[in-house]
Amino acid sequence: MNNSEKLVFATIIAVIAIGIALGIQSYVETVDVATIPQIFQPIILTLKKFFGFAAVSFVLAYLRNILGYVRNWTILRKTGKVEYELDRYYNTLLYYFGCFTTALAALPEPYNKLAGALVFFVDIFTAEYKKIKTEVTA
Repeated sequence: MNNSEKLVFATIIAVIAIGIALGIQSYVETVDVATIPQIFQPIILTLKKFFGFAAVSFVLAYLRNILGYVRNWTILRKTGKVEYELDRYYNTLLYYFGCFTTALAALPEPYNKLAGALVFFVDIFTAEYKKIKTEVTA
């Protein structure tokens, strides 16, 4: 696949994943916790919180991957060696959906959004630092 096909494929994956996450979120939100046995209530509440962040995680993973591609494209476009790395997108999806969403669901309400923004920006800055450090030492 060429770069444009990979980018379209990644976009389709992101749109489908976001749609599924929003569908599950809307379904989980309709569950009345009071009608469920008390032993299962914490599970449903955790699922509500988890899927409340799921769509945001998919959007951030897609945005993070596109930002990395644009950065590589702006630097390497003159050499013609720019390639969209679909494997990196899968890694980013797993990281953001698995670790990021789970961590945000575990944090209390005022802190989870702040922690999410902090993790996203720290991820971008550390990746940029690593690339700059690699370019300077090379």
